[in-house]
Amino acid sequence: MRGSLIITFDDVDGFGGDYLDVYVNSVLNKRIYYNSNSLYSCPLYVNDVVNIQFSDSTNTLNYNVNRIDYTTDDEGGDNGIKNTFIKNSFSTGVTFTATTLNTSYDFEYKIDYSTGYTCFNVGTGFQTDTTNSNVELFDGTLVIVGQFTNYNGTSLNRIVGLNQNGTINSNFNYGTGLNGDGASGEKLQSDGKIIVAGRFWEYRGNTSSKIVRINTDGSWDNTFNVGTGFTSGGTYTSAVIDVSAIDIQSDGKIVCGGTFDAYKGVSVPGLCRLNSDATLDTSFSGFTTGFDSNINDIIIQTDGKIIIVGQFTTFNGITRNRIVRLNSDGSYDTTFSGVTTGFNSQVWECQLQTDGKIIVVGDFTQFNGSGINTTRIVRLNTNGSRDTSFVIGNGFNSSVRSVAIENDGGIICGGLFTSFSGVTANRIIGLNSNGSINTSFVYGTGMGTAGGLEVTDIDVLSDNTILVMGEFFEYNGVAANRIIRLSPTGTLLNCP
Repeated sequence: MRGSLIITFDDVDGFGGDYLDVYVNSVLNKRIYYNSNSLYSCPLYVNDVVNIQFSDSTNTLNYNVNRIDYTTDDEGGDNGIKNTFIKNSFSTGVTFTATTLNTSYDFEYKIDYSTGYTCFNVGTGFQTDTTNSNVELFDGTLVIVGQFTNYNGTSLNRIVGLNQNGTINSNFNYGTGLNGDGASGEKLQSDGKIIVAGRFWEYRGNTSSKIVRINTDGSWDNTFNVGTGFTSGGTYTSAVIDVSAIDIQSDGKIVCGGTFDAYKGVSVPGLCRLNSDATLDTSFSGFTTGFDSNINDIIIQTDGKIIIVGQFTTFNGITRNRIVRLNSDGSYDTTFSGVTTGFNSQVWECQLQTDGKIIVVGDFTQFNGSGINTTRIVRLNTNGSRDTSFVIGNGFNSSVRSVAIENDGGIICGGLFTSFSGVTANRIIGLNSNGSINTSFVYGTGMGTAGGLEVTDIDVLSDNTILVMGEFFEYNGVAANRIIRLSPTGTLLNCP
């Protein structure tokens, strides 16, 4: 029995004169010249060694190979395929050996030097309300949570698992999903389980007030027994009560912040820490009155200290404007002394760099009483003082809601803004590690200029692509409902 090697050659630069040489078992099988989406197919047997060499007449771009699909053909029957080759980017060629689960196989590859990534097939995307957060599971599944109730025509409740190509992962069974007003955020445990928090009180019909732990297959983890956990005024069945921020310590304990006043009947002023079995950690006791207003983000440092940002202006009755760092027992960290008067308006999010410095974004226009290089984004040193090497000029003209740090130190920002330091940037922009604009990140017209559009979450995925979510309907003039995937240079990877 045999299968087929199927090659689609898409020469996107349009100059022509480019070709592929396809070798099977060291013998030239075919030279394929580009001619408007050229298609080629040849027989392929088990253990055949395939080598594809590329030639670029312009000598300015490198080819990338991108697997589109692979299925058994009629001769092979339905015995399944084992694909042993997945590689996204190289400049000269590729070699692989045809292997199968049994005796049937069929490989299909697209040669395309625009991105080298599988297109992200979101279709009509998310309908109704926003997408708030994503985690990437160890198997590559993207688990999205928010307030949405529909994805690409499928009704669902505020949670969905997507494959890397954007289709719904049927192996991630979210059932009836989340109720209430959905999820505010989520974090991935070291064992692959997911902690989801927000304004719900049920998951898949099981009572789990404002926080739940989900197994890797989407099932409810009943060993994490929250029950009627987080309450306010004695009730839990209200979408007003919110666990708005969480982070997971290296020992598996979970720091939670939000608009609650008790956990499992024990008074906790909007901040607490749970053990890995969902019991209350009573050793987290270095505070009494907590915060006077919203917590938006919690980040745990590698040394166990806890950075908390939000709308609050006091912690434990002492003035602490929108940022505070706590010791591991919950007490105020006096070594974070570089913060004096703090921020003059809301902080939405913060991210830790690998060197321990902290990127902070929000609505603010001043830090420690100064507006110099602090307009809605600032970088802090490890002691909380402003890092003066991070120079942003006039900064953003409106709120920054989300920030992500790339592997090379680059910074992607999203929010409500339409300009950065005088340069048009509609809701998204890439910055270099020194605060200047990264001109290699090309966002074009971004999410447009209509009112109400915003980016609420940005994540750098394991393949360095960028997942962007929020309340928007386009990217660079192309329709895109509330979710897009970008290459590291800003190219839209959503399927046409």
